[in-house]
Amino acid sequence: MQRFTFQTSLVVLLSALLATPPVIAAPPAQAAPLVLLSNDIAIVEASSFSQSLAITGTLQPWQQTQLSAEIEAAVEDVYVRPGEAVKKGQVLLRFDLRDVKARLAAQQAQLDATKAQLDLARKNLTRNKDLLQQNFISQNTFESTENQLQVNEASYRAQAAQVDIARKALSVGEVRAPFAGMVADRSVNPGQRVGLNAKLLNLVDLSELELEANVPLAQAAAVKEGQMVTFTVEGYGPRRFDGKVVRVNPVAQTGSRMLTLYARIPNPANELKGGMFVQGQLWLAQPQQALVLPLSALRRDDAGDYVLLVKNGVVERRKVKLGIVDQGSRRVAVNSGVL
Repeated sequence: MQRFTFQTSLVVLLSALLATPPVIAAPPAQAAPLVLLSNDIAIVEASSFSQSLAITGTLQPWQQTQLSAEIEAAVEDVYVRPGEAVKKGQVLLRFDLRDVKARLAAQQAQLDATKAQLDLARKNLTRNKDLLQQNFISQNTFESTENQLQVNEASYRAQAAQVDIARKALSVGEVRAPFAGMVADRSVNPGQRVGLNAKLLNLVDLSELELEANVPLAQAAAVKEGQMVTFTVEGYGPRRFDGKVVRVNPVAQTGSRMLTLYARIPNPANELKGGMFVQGQLWLAQPQQALVLPLSALRRDDAGDYVLLVKNGVVERRKVKLGIVDQGSRRVAVNSGVL
């Protein structure tokens, strides 16, 4: 391991040297040079620094839908399989509409019969109205004719609604893609009979993804829409992806006391997939220049925060005033005390 001999360099001791109390060296004229290993020190340096939170989460398609059957019928053909790309408006599935057409014809015939009964009831009312005026029938007989007309009108409206339902069923005999995307799941095959609302196909658009991640409730005040997130994904090595926070859940999770944020992730090449687990950072502030130390170099006692500074070969205790802490990179900005 590389060794360093410090006579005038400015460094801070790390926690590896804390097993014993710091020793104040004798005057330089009588002391041997202080020899430290590379992992015992941290060099105080100015660096671009920004506060962040470590986050983990899961990617989901920004736009996805479960296509379900709007009619009860047999599947005639399915034109796509999972993993295939589809265009908006493309026919994905077609139903066998022979039964649907037969039901429509039966409902239409019933509507015609109901219409004939309604027409007859209207004629009877007109005729009985004249007979009532001539005192050929009683008031009760006339009112019975009026009631019968009302019953026939209600029956006609109900049957007309059934015809409309049958016509709508005929109009949804083809299932089309509501947006461009990819087929994620297929639940039916040709010849299979399905009921109303049965699952058919799952369609996703991977051009944009949504990252759902949790942050501690104690950091809720610092989390805002528009903040950037960066993350890595297993299988892509050190490559980093980025996105922007678009929503923050206003209610914390009851058990974990965590707050959920949602970030929108561009994915124009469809490289990332739904369900991927990610690790990254939520950036809470814009980068700024500051003197930066690792958190492992920081000590604290009743007197406050301090570091062990190696200056001119002598270990000194220095009280420091801290700035923002970046938990994501485990670093802290030092406002004063090390220079």
